[in-house]
Amino acid sequence: CWLQGAGRPWPLPQGGWRCRAFITALSDGRAAQAARDASEQRFRDLIDAIPNIAVQGYDQQLICRFWNAASEQLYEHRAHEAIGTSLLDLIIPPEMREPVCRATADMLASGQAIPSAELVLQHKDGRPVHVHSGHVLLQRPGHAPEFFCIDFDLSERRQAEASRHRLEAQLCDMQ
Repeated sequence: CWLQGAGRPWPLPQGGWRCRAFITALSDGRAAQAARDASEQRFRDLIDAIPNIAVQGYDQQLICRFWNAASEQLYEHRAHEAIGTSLLDLIIPPEMREPVCRATADMLASGQAIPSAELVLQHKDGRPVHVHSGHVLLQRPGHAPEFFCIDFDLSERRQAEASRHRLEAQLCDMQ
């Protein structure tokens, strides 16, 4: 049996504390819903806490429904700015918008996720953001399809490769 309760402590004049609580037994249906809600919140907390992996969720109309803390870091849109905004307006450069619309329409129609790839997306200030982007399509019974983008920032890797190429060029010049 699941219980739900609320209470409030108050100090006694002679010292110590007393607590009054109201506790009710939850029906199986309410307990199951409470467990589902707790599980969903745990999932959201987990995804939000993962550093360096930007996760965004979108509905069929390409409207953002989930935006984790790493997405805030990478693209500098705060969650309250991103949620409710079109994917196209958030991170897709103008030249990519039509292909992205086609690819997401195909994904939603076929049920096959867009293959992961290295992409150049767009920062809030318009700068390019190099990422490796993976995509997950969720189709749950009784719910509209939704998809998630999982982006890994490639800027450090690109900087390291550029540094390596400079060092190799310097080495070749020395020979």
